[in-house]
Amino acid sequence: MRRIVRLETVFADDIVRRMRLRPGAELSPYDQQRERQLADESRRVADYLRDEGWFDAKVTMRAARQGRYAAVVDVDIALGRRYRIGKVTVVGAASAPSEDDITAKFFHKKIVLPFGLVSVLDAGFSRAQFSKDLAAVIQYYKGLQFPAVKVSHDLDAASSFDRRTHTVNFTIDIEERRQLNVLFEGNDEERF
Repeated sequence: MRRIVRLETVFADDIVRRMRLRPGAELSPYDQQRERQLADESRRVADYLRDEGWFDAKVTMRAARQGRYAAVVDVDIALGRRYRIGKVTVVGAASAPSEDDITAKFFHKKIVLPFGLVSVLDAGFSRAQFSKDLAAVIQYYKGLQFPAVKVSHDLDAASSFDRRTHTVNFTIDIEERRQLNVLFEGNDEERF
């Protein structure tokens, strides 16, 4: 089996890695089962692309018989536009110096160098980066002496993605809990 990925981006290898069909893997000889197998593969790749911010991506796979025991699997991907972070609402950040300090943790820039020109673009939404940003908010609050802070979000595939503006909007809910200030009192130098 040979895989053809018609995708001219950096993460084509990541897409191939998500696929279960490998050279030598069995492809069902029955049409309905084979179509179901290819639909499962397409769904798996589409889920990965959604996690990377391509929510309008369309993935289709076709298998064409080649010889008696082989097939060529053709993978077509139409990405659409990549979604970016839209409106970030912060709730419960009473002790933070500014809500902007928290929302800034979710916006990232990407530097692109096409043909010697430098461009700075907004990086698109990614679930992996979103998880890292939530961890950064927790660390930020731990630095403000809130060790038991709880940070939650309302990111939902049904309601957080605005298909008209291609943005991801969400709310960050912060439960600061109790602030803990540790004060060390040592020996008095005058006593020695």
